[in-house]
Amino acid sequence: MSRADDDAPAETTHSASAASALRALDSDVARTVNLTRRADAPSLGTPSIASLARAIARAECVVTVNLSGQRLDVAACHALSRAAADGASFRVLDCGDCGVGDAGAAELAEVLILNARLERLYAPSNGVGREGAEAVAAGASARPGPRLRTLDLSDNEALGDAGAIALAGACRPEVAPSELRLAACGIGDAGARALAGTFFPSRKNDRTSALALHRNPRVSAAARLDVATAAREAGVRLTVFL
Repeated sequence: MSRADDDAPAETTHSASAASALRALDSDVARTVNLTRRADAPSLGTPSIASLARAIARAECVVTVNLSGQRLDVAACHALSRAAADGASFRVLDCGDCGVGDAGAAELAEVLILNARLERLYAPSNGVGREGAEAVAAGASARPGPRLRTLDLSDNEALGDAGAIALAGACRPEVAPSELRLAACGIGDAGARALAGTFFPSRKNDRTSALALHRNPRVSAAARLDVATAAREAGVRLTVFL
């Protein structure tokens, strides 16, 4: 990168990144769309996200879409679900810290259903609560393709026990993700025990599977012991409570 690029205003460099991504998508050479927002840059607007989503739907080689840190309102999230409906088949979607909320999470749940090739969905730190978790759980349950390899909803404190219980309902053997990350989600005993009761049996003796429940201090010592025992009996990794 030249010094001129370093000295350019954030708005200019960020817009240039979006334009470059569009050109690469139109030429069908981009395997990764990485538009992680820099700390000193503004977020891409919804029209830009919608244009990118349409280009991703047209491209055949995109594997990873990283929008971490962008502001994704409901319309932007709908653009991503529309891309999936139009044939987008990316395998990784990173929407961490994008402010999607429950309504946006419902749109991302549609991506789970419409893109059967999606393997990993990262949506930590998004203000997702019970309703959003219920939508994601329903989407994971309705997937027509292979189960997810990773579902990350960490650092959504409003998710709570109700959201955890909803996600536990999506942990049937045929649809449970291999790795479920729910660190710092405001989960207590009821949610932790519900997850232990479905996730571990669904992934029994699968050494590649893991349930992350750390940074949930509302889980009591007794419930922690119950969860750890269930993990050990099923032969599944459990990230310890801290």
